[in-house]
Amino acid sequence: MSAHSTATNICGSIDAVRAQFVAEINGINARFAAARRTVQLLAGAARRFAVPPIPQLPTAIDISSYNRLRAACPLLNLPQVDASILGEVAGIAQIEKLRQLIQGAAQNAIDKLERTPLGLIDQLQTGFDRELSKLLNKLNPLDSILQCACAAADIVLSPEENAAQKTWNSIKTFPEQWSVTSGDFSGELSQLREARDQLSAVVSGR
Repeated sequence: MSAHSTATNICGSIDAVRAQFVAEINGINARFAAARRTVQLLAGAARRFAVPPIPQLPTAIDISSYNRLRAACPLLNLPQVDASILGEVAGIAQIEKLRQLIQGAAQNAIDKLERTPLGLIDQLQTGFDRELSKLLNKLNPLDSILQCACAAADIVLSPEENAAQKTWNSIKTFPEQWSVTSGDFSGELSQLREARDQLSAVVSGR
């Protein structure tokens, strides 16, 4: 068998691999298009939503600092408390009770943020990124094989004939084009994620 024939066979094998991934890419493209349409429907409401600032959690928790946090962060929707409501709970037990109220309110606030239009857009992008990552994990083990095949075919085939190289180029570049928001809301999504991280730290007690 000639070198040219061998290289041609290599390209044919690579094309078979490409056909498999083209089918997967077409599937994820359809899901991407659906996500983009959903983002477009949510865009107007998302632009009107402002992520509320999350104040720093007081280092020393007592009734006074609790009520200051309650006034400073309406998103937490903390219930009003005073000594009469807490009753006989005092000292460390009182601090723990107030901490539990704050942690519960922080988890509720996270849930609220995730149900906002901006939160739904964030979930769409995160979910799509997860699907894309799974697809890339399938592609990555082929990296060395495809590179070797491209190099072998390139020795005896002209660039126009080298289907292996064309395949590799197309596989490596397609993920860079996928953002369900097309770059919109990047600042707003950063603010949302930062607020969620702050609230998550409160929930976990960090």
